[in-house]
Amino acid sequence: MIIDDIAQMIGKKVEVVAHEITYTGILMEVSEEEINLKGEFQWIGIPIENVVSIRQINP
Repeated sequence: MIIDDIAQMIGKKVEVVAHEITYTGILMEVSEEEINLKGEFQWIGIPIENVVSIRQINP
């Protein structure tokens, strides 16, 4: 998945899998280095090279 495709999910609830860990939150920002999610209690920064998959979760 390329960054432009991921950027279309900004502001939506997503599930990100990175290093066998699944993160869930609102996608706030994506760059060539990092994906930033707003989690339930904190912000989550995930290095883009660690991301295995990302998908939108239906509300």
